[in-house]
Amino acid sequence: MNSIPGRTVVGFLVATGTMNLWTVQAQIRPAPTPKFEAVSIKRCTEPSVGESEGRGGAEPASSDRLRVTCWSLAPLIRTAYVVFAGAHFNGNNYPIDILQLPAWANSELYTIEAKAEGTPGQDMMHGPMLQALLESRFALKIRAETKDEPAYALTVAKGGVKPRPFQGRCTPLDPIHPPGSPVQDPCPRNLQDAPMSLDIFAWFLGNIKPRILDAPVINKTGIAGYFRFNVEPLLKLSATPGSAPEHDPAESIFTAVQDLGLKLQAVKAPRQHLVVDHAERPSAN
Repeated sequence: MNSIPGRTVVGFLVATGTMNLWTVQAQIRPAPTPKFEAVSIKRCTEPSVGESEGRGGAEPASSDRLRVTCWSLAPLIRTAYVVFAGAHFNGNNYPIDILQLPAWANSELYTIEAKAEGTPGQDMMHGPMLQALLESRFALKIRAETKDEPAYALTVAKGGVKPRPFQGRCTPLDPIHPPGSPVQDPCPRNLQDAPMSLDIFAWFLGNIKPRILDAPVINKTGIAGYFRFNVEPLLKLSATPGSAPEHDPAESIFTAVQDLGLKLQAVKAPRQHLVVDHAERPSAN
């Protein structure tokens, strides 16, 4: 679990990074956007101590200071244009492709310390204000591009959905639309009886680690509400590294989904990516 002041990035069983399954809602910063009155950017020579993207330790809780330790440009872009786009936390649980990144943008790490004018808060500083910083100091030019790509549509099989509807009193975890504040009475992370909407279940199928399916899954059932899923058998379908599974895990996923009264169908679906048209190493302080 990775903490940012005022927010907890909740990954349900697996954690990756975007705002929703298919649309990278890359948002242009609103006007007027508060500014940083002082910015320091230094090359980080220490090994990363945080996420695999290159993110370092958690930032101090402050409404007027931004600090990121040992991040590469790629997670900085993801944070500014997706996770905190629009100056609010949008979730950090889906992969997102950033195209045309220069090689150094994934390997060179930087520590950024910035002091804001006023007290805009962490969400604004990690979103629109960080966008402005990247465009100024890294000469970043970026846009969103939509492509039709392979996907799997989750639909209802003959006989209907078999898991029981969730009627508990706890609040189910929702990694797709994370709440702005801590929820009251959250449901326990019980793999045998996990309350999930079909949107969340579709996301789960496409993000089992190690990844089994070769494309994301989108919910096309049209069914609302939460159901009780036993996801433990699905997690066990992942092949053990270094050994050959007795059965193809992907085929087993299809069978397991059918047993739940659902089915997966190969389709094409539009998906947005972030495209970097230009980026430079940061200008000197």
